[in-house]
Amino acid sequence: MLLLMSSIAIGVLIYVLLELRKSLKQTNEFLARTEEAVLPAIEELQAALKNVKEITDEVNGMTRDIRQVTTAVGRIGDQAGDLADIITDANVKIKANIGGIRAGFQTAFGVLKENFLRKGGSKNED
Repeated sequence: MLLLMSSIAIGVLIYVLLELRKSLKQTNEFLARTEEAVLPAIEELQAALKNVKEITDEVNGMTRDIRQVTTAVGRIGDQAGDLADIITDANVKIKANIGGIRAGFQTAFGVLKENFLRKGGSKNED
């Protein structure tokens, strides 16, 4: 009876080992199929990440360029403001000079007119 039970136990053990072997084969096949399916997806993901990195680098480059343009525009604005101040100062000085010249001409013509009228303005009186 012990021999019979030992034989049954060995038979069950062999059956379990064969089933375990079958399960291992199926697991290996599953892993191989999964790897075949996952590897292209991983490669696509790597390519997508590479594209995202390139786009990010381009955006960073454009951001730097925009900053430089903005800085240049700001400097031009400052220089335009300085130029406007210079033109305003020159305009004030020109207006003052024109006003002085007008006053000078009016005074000169007034004196000339007064002298002309004082002397009579004609050759008959000499």
